[in-house]
Amino acid sequence: MFLKIYSYAGWTKIKFVLFVVYYSFCRTRFSYFHHLLYLLCADYEVNALSYDYTASIQCLAKPKKPQYGGGIIVNPQFNHGLKGWSVFGEAKIKHRELGGNKFIVAHSRNQPRDSVSQKIYLQKDKLYTFSAWIQVNKGKFPVAAVFKTATGFKYAAAIVAESNCWSMLKGGLTVDASGPSELYFESKNTFVEIWVDSISLLPFTQEEWRSHQDESIDKARKRKVLLSKQLISEARL
Repeated sequence: MFLKIYSYAGWTKIKFVLFVVYYSFCRTRFSYFHHLLYLLCADYEVNALSYDYTASIQCLAKPKKPQYGGGIIVNPQFNHGLKGWSVFGEAKIKHRELGGNKFIVAHSRNQPRDSVSQKIYLQKDKLYTFSAWIQVNKGKFPVAAVFKTATGFKYAAAIVAESNCWSMLKGGLTVDASGPSELYFESKNTFVEIWVDSISLLPFTQEEWRSHQDESIDKARKRKVLLSKQLISEARL
């Protein structure tokens, strides 16, 4: 029994040390190790988070901040240039700033998948919520967020992006097997630039997801009861 207690306490201490190391060092460097360490220590951060149901159907002059602070995405608002991001396919990418807003641009595209990307380690037993703000440099064209995994391509979300304003792309995904993956953005209209900002990706366990669903149902039930009481009260007046 003592050995079991000691082992548990020792592992908890190790996880806490890794958590501290993660914040002091790994936030400044991108690698698969970054994501593995984040996932190992995720229970210190994620358990306190509720699912963010916020979504926007408006095309805004400036994108909103990334949900969950970006989650496991490195440099989600591009405040550190192109750090953590690379080319997918044969596109060219550049860091831009307009009106104080920093973002990334994929241009000189020849294939639908030519864009910007980030490598991420995904786990099979997690549910991932994803969001990003997208703009194209002219017209209105569909843009999708895709994850290239070891078992195939997973489409997380899609939006009809516009020029001169930012549209919110929101969705989610699960994967068939744990392992390295690569996030990128896709548009069949290769003559347009894809502008990306405020990206977020956050994992939830099955238990956390069910808890969020139960919480949402409970809130909806309480609102319905409150509305019914208000209607009855007004009818009596």
